[in-house]
Amino acid sequence: MWHQPQQALMRIPASVGFALVLIVLYALTYQFLAIGMDPQGIHFIRQTDSLAFASNYYHFGYGLFEPHTYSLESTDGAAACEFPLLYYITAMVYNLSGESFSVLRILHLTIISIGFLAAFQFIHRRITHFVIASALTLLVITSTVVMYYASNALVDSAALGFTLWGIERFDRYRTFQRSSDFRLSILLFTLAALLKITFAIWPLALFGALFSFQKPLQSRLNPALLIPIVFSMLWFGFAISYNRQSGDDYFLTSSIPLWRMSTIESTQLMDAVTHYWIGSYYPPITRWTLLTAFLFILSNIRRIQQFEIKLLGVASLGIACYFLLMGRAFINHDYYFLPLVPLALLLLAAAGEAFNRIKTITSIRVLSLALVLLCCASSFYVREKLERRYYASNDPFDDAANGLHEELRHHLLPYPGQNETVIVIGDPTRNGSLLYLKSKGITYPNFQFYASEWENRRVPQHATTLYITGALSEEWEQKTSATFQAHGTTWYCYTLNR
Repeated sequence: MWHQPQQALMRIPASVGFALVLIVLYALTYQFLAIGMDPQGIHFIRQTDSLAFASNYYHFGYGLFEPHTYSLESTDGAAACEFPLLYYITAMVYNLSGESFSVLRILHLTIISIGFLAAFQFIHRRITHFVIASALTLLVITSTVVMYYASNALVDSAALGFTLWGIERFDRYRTFQRSSDFRLSILLFTLAALLKITFAIWPLALFGALFSFQKPLQSRLNPALLIPIVFSMLWFGFAISYNRQSGDDYFLTSSIPLWRMSTIESTQLMDAVTHYWIGSYYPPITRWTLLTAFLFILSNIRRIQQFEIKLLGVASLGIACYFLLMGRAFINHDYYFLPLVPLALLLLAAAGEAFNRIKTITSIRVLSLALVLLCCASSFYVREKLERRYYASNDPFDDAANGLHEELRHHLLPYPGQNETVIVIGDPTRNGSLLYLKSKGITYPNFQFYASEWENRRVPQHATTLYITGALSEEWEQKTSATFQAHGTTWYCYTLNR
């Protein structure tokens, strides 16, 4: 009787089993709670920028190639960054569900979850033991950065999901020689590169690894791996032109190479990578595991498949170039680490193939237990880090917008009309408060900055409503023809009679 549950468990498909493991991991790392959260905490600014794209598609009916935000720092808010397909899809879902920040989070979590399952299949194809394959996959994905952005508004997690899925499909193609798998991998790599051009590292790495490889069929299809790069460059060119026409220079559409950094920035970068962010990339125990895997591959390089060695080498070269071109972004943006995650997958998969040579049941059990303990340690480490990000973080950039949102929600302040132009004084973000007001306008970090802009006549003359953290003086009420309308705990609302 005891063997019956065990046999039933063995009949569960491996991918289904790993999906159940993922659900446990998601519960442990607050993914299901995060889905219902408003934008907050680390990179609040970029979260609200992303949600502003989706909200503008929904409220103003722009076409796919007309991305807009709420900020009138550019002409009518027109601005482009990553390819806006997921924002456009989110707006379409809004038409059915109503506007909810959860939609974009769920979409990103769904895509990256498919990527996680694909990563497991990639490893399981090499390491047939379910527990070992699951544990190695968990070591790849139990990163604070990976899990924080898994259900976030930033599209970087979706780009990672498409990349992991693309690598698995390409590996399936090499194994089974089905052209449909190859075509799907190209599509997935293209989507990833369009969302974040930095993920183009991976189709380029595969192209380099396959260059002059032995099979004629692969050589004939190799150039197709450049399709993601071509499409991402086309979008990149469009975005630069679109932003130039709309007068926007806010979104990053160029490289920020290391050799242009100042001495101060170089010091900041070293401190950020080696001290501030490093614990968020991977737990210490995972970093030691990856180093061990790397040393194992070096010492057994003749036993590893030639293609995998080539891929690791070319990918490492690509990552070095990536860091040279975009390294400065690592100072303030932890999500720039995400394009490196597939390298961890390749390292552990290549090193893990040696586990298939273990024959004794006792050795397999000991190894499985050790890896499970490693996964538990890394998972709880990530849980603790995420708990701080979600519940103990104190990000000054989200205070103003969230405070305004609370007072709007409790009807202490009125909402402006959707077609009205608003001015917000006291918000250091570009789209944070405007995202809650659902109106286009301009934000100013403080009154002094607003006053300077007003004196220089750089304030929108057609603005009709003003929100400010504090009452206007009589002098400024007269200067701006402002009429008091309402106030909450910290915010005041005025009508501008111009």
